[in-house]
Amino acid sequence: MSKLGKIVDSLHLKYKVCDLDQKFYSKQQTIGHLITLEKEHVENAKKDIDNHISYEDFIVKYPNAVVRKDLLIIKSKIKNYRDKDVITYNEIDFGDDYGVEIEKDYSQKLFEHNGENSWIYEYNDKDNYTDEKITAFILHLNLRKYYWSQNIQGKSFILTVLLTLPRRNLLKLIRIMKIKI
Repeated sequence: MSKLGKIVDSLHLKYKVCDLDQKFYSKQQTIGHLITLEKEHVENAKKDIDNHISYEDFIVKYPNAVVRKDLLIIKSKIKNYRDKDVITYNEIDFGDDYGVEIEKDYSQKLFEHNGENSWIYEYNDKDNYTDEKITAFILHLNLRKYYWSQNIQGKSFILTVLLTLPRRNLLKLIRIMKIKI
């Protein structure tokens, strides 16, 4: 027990001083749309995305595409289950569902790319069990990091929020985080 007491005492000494001006940065995030196209014209859609088709032209050319608009998309670098560095783009779902995730092999160039009007997609070939499918994010704004820090008194937090969120998603975020306005 005395050994445990010494460990606890050493931890108390380690955190004796609190830096109130420290900033904490979020992961890169932006607003975009999720587009899913199955069965018909998927190979052509993939070629168009590779050739940087605009979102508006894509929707006109592929009216069967399912679109979910104004989503919060987070970009991060992680190690996957194979212990390989990858970049993930995750939709943050403010409801009860899991968001969509698209994983790309890591490259410094892709990780530093800020993404305005960029397509990020995942293509699945047709096989015995599934149809041909493409799932894509179109990123409308640059990916940015946001920060929050403790105020001088250390009693409340300043949170810089992505103000381009649609009102309904911003209100859901406020409810989830229990932010007092």
